[in-house]
Amino acid sequence: RPTVYNPLTAKKAKNVAKRAAGMSGTSTSSATISYSKATGFMLKPRMKTTINNPSHQSQLPIGFVAIIPSIRRNLARVSDLFDQGLTAFYGGEAERANTLASRVGQPEGLTSIIPEDYKLGEQGAYSTLTDDDAVVYLACKKEQCEEEEMGVSFAVPYFTYLLHIPRHVSRISVIADKDCVDHMVGCREHGQALTTFLAKHYPRATVSFIEEASTFAGYSRMNLADYLVCPPGISCFIPALVSGVAKSTLVANPNIVPWLSQIGEAELKNVTLLDMAKTFVAPVDNMDYGSFLNKLPPHEEKDCRFLRGRMGKWKQDMFSALEFQYPSSIRHYVGEADLRFIPTAETPYRVATTYRWEEDLFSQCGLETINRDAMCQLMKDLGMSRIFIVGDSLGMNMAQSLWKLMGHEDNPTEFGVRNPNWDRAVQCDPDDEEDYFVLSFARSDQLIENNLPVDVEQGIKNCYAYCYPWSERYTTYDDDTIFIMNTGPHYQTHHQFQAVFDEFVRKVDSFQRPRDIVLWRTSVPGHPHCDDPNSQKPFDSFQEYVATEITDDYSWDKFVGYNDYANKALDTRRRQDRVLVNLNGAPAPVLKPPGSLMSVSDEKNGIPTPRRTRIELLDVYPMTVQRPDGHVSSGECEDCPGITDRDCLHYFLPGPPDWWNHLLYSHLLELTLKENQMQG
Repeated sequence: RPTVYNPLTAKKAKNVAKRAAGMSGTSTSSATISYSKATGFMLKPRMKTTINNPSHQSQLPIGFVAIIPSIRRNLARVSDLFDQGLTAFYGGEAERANTLASRVGQPEGLTSIIPEDYKLGEQGAYSTLTDDDAVVYLACKKEQCEEEEMGVSFAVPYFTYLLHIPRHVSRISVIADKDCVDHMVGCREHGQALTTFLAKHYPRATVSFIEEASTFAGYSRMNLADYLVCPPGISCFIPALVSGVAKSTLVANPNIVPWLSQIGEAELKNVTLLDMAKTFVAPVDNMDYGSFLNKLPPHEEKDCRFLRGRMGKWKQDMFSALEFQYPSSIRHYVGEADLRFIPTAETPYRVATTYRWEEDLFSQCGLETINRDAMCQLMKDLGMSRIFIVGDSLGMNMAQSLWKLMGHEDNPTEFGVRNPNWDRAVQCDPDDEEDYFVLSFARSDQLIENNLPVDVEQGIKNCYAYCYPWSERYTTYDDDTIFIMNTGPHYQTHHQFQAVFDEFVRKVDSFQRPRDIVLWRTSVPGHPHCDDPNSQKPFDSFQEYVATEITDDYSWDKFVGYNDYANKALDTRRRQDRVLVNLNGAPAPVLKPPGSLMSVSDEKNGIPTPRRTRIELLDVYPMTVQRPDGHVSSGECEDCPGITDRDCLHYFLPGPPDWWNHLLYSHLLELTLKENQMQG
């Protein structure tokens, strides 16, 4: 419990603060116990020392660094008390954990057809490992809002939150300090506008706005959060630096936090400091909400790849529909509908091929459609010579789609031969045999590798399905590779997926191919009502999908949880790899990020090679779940050969998987070295 404050302990605390700040000239070897007037908590005993160098006087940063351990202990103590109160509010630990049961996208009262043997571990759509909280704390820059000099509260644009609050979080709390609300015009309005925005763009999270009068509660919420994002101000720095848990995003402004340059690396291990010179900031009292909060991400930062495809709609585009067609139908059961389609004046193309994905918020983050010339140039700019796709039948469809989008008339494999592993050259310049890149596919439904026999054509399985070896094909290729992976539809439990994903990341790191680019494609569930005549058009929103299509058949409901786990893991990895700014707010020395290239000039300038391979998320889930149309069992081709079972998972080609490749191309464009590449 807090120690009661009294004048004697206040005097002791003042003396200790002076000594910690280098302002005491007395010398003694005795230890003094001090108390904080703000909290009443006992500070760690500190030995009295003598400061003989006058230049060290008034160095408050030394004092702050010295008491970080005490602040950490005290914040942990008050946070524990607050956490216990929350548990009591929910009615106990079990009831609090069960809040996942009411999260958007959680099926209720459905009967799974998964065998009982696979019903192990966590049930439901979400895993507790991704049941995370995010906190946004809004206050005045130095908390004392009633003081004219301090009475400024800042805002940053919406995209800042989308970039630094991962999409998997369960809850987001926008907390406005009551002092800011009472004394700062626009503080409440800023918080309310931000809450509305986040509720729309995190449709699976509970988003709340809180006017917090208690610093006990406010600091406890920040200290307990898994993610903390704040506009410029001093309030968030202390919880961010001492919690040791939360992943925090703060603006590095030495004018507001003068002691920031004295902070050690250990305190910053979970903190992302935004470069103040590159961060849009505006005071809330005279801010134009419509223009400032909706500012577009800076083009040069190339952040669209983390925003694209999350929020948008499918719109029919008959003008561009010809561009969406293949030069010839793919000879595979997913190509049968296209092969048998008879165009008419009213319907010149299969309806499912006439839709284009359009972004809702950031227009400059729209998808660029892929073609052979553009992809060849991109591969050269990236210095890559191979695209290697590994996965199950959906991964095979993505590889088939990419081959046809490159303008090929033929199949990637011999017609009639069930060959799940292939390598083909995409010729860029027909007059230059050396101008090409390789497109490869390997069938591995679960990413498992073993020595057991496997043969798709003969039905010989060596895992839950077919797991052909892939790592040797990957590692023995000498040149740089874009490596695209997925598994998920062949796992029925969270712990199974999590284990195989973690093992995949460990294996990629062990290969030590830091110049490669690895993209993990998210898993997409099927639509159980795909054969309903009313399902033959895209949904208008994610909310419409959730209301009608969530099912636990084939563990489709868990795919969102699998994706959340991958997103959280790769977000953590990206934070570790991100180039940070210097603690004084200035740009850090140039470092090449993982997966980037080393030019001759780079080597001369001493830029180090990446430490490990770049692994990022290729998130096709949000836009694909809005496409209940175009499935193999949509009724579009009921008599097509090769379709023996009801299939509401796979799509006919051309179709929605083509847009996975358009998303891939748009994502890779931002990784090129040429700044003008996106303008093409």
